Amino acid sequence: MFKMKISIVRFLRFTAAIAILLLVWGWAAGRLLVVDAPEQSDVLVVLAGDNNDLRYKRGLQLLADGYAHQMLADANSDVVEYGRTPAELEQEFIARTAGPLLDRIRICPVRGASTQEEAQYISNCLDRSVSKVLLVTSDYHSRRALSVLRRALPQYHLSIASVNDNSVFRAELAPDPRETWPTC
Repeated sequence: MFKMKISIVRFLRFTAAIAILLLVWGWAAGRLLVVDAPEQSDVLVVLAGDNNDLRYKRGLQLLADGYAHQMLADANSDVVEYGRTPAELEQEFIARTAGPLLDRIRICPVRGASTQEEAQYISNCLDRSVSKVLLVTSDYHSRRALSVLRRALPQYHLSIASVNDNSVFRAELAPDPRETWPTC
């Protein structure tokens, strides 16, 4: 009987420890994925794939706050939407919205859809005098983008600023499994 009580106590302690570890992991998981540590740089690079112009707006704010002297906005030049490439559309958008910062912003045309492919074009767009680059991307993409670009562009010191976009990965937008999963 005494041994059984000890076994139950050990089991409860073990279960409690696992539960605490899972709670801490769940609480910290998002913080491990998101990097938001902008540093003073030579140039800002707003990565392609922006939703709701949030990356662009954050880049514009960082430029205005003096984090860099110039901003490159990556935009695809290999697809056509409504008769124009995203690079052409973004150039027009920047002309309408950048205000006094307009002369410090330029488009970096990219091809492909991956961060790895984008790295090649970023390198081609950067001036030879650039050594420090501040990347601007979405929060859920920040750690991966920084990792990929550090491997692809080792000649640059990279830092990153992230943007929270609530239109991506919102729990309230997920379908109710009771409505979408078949029942037996």
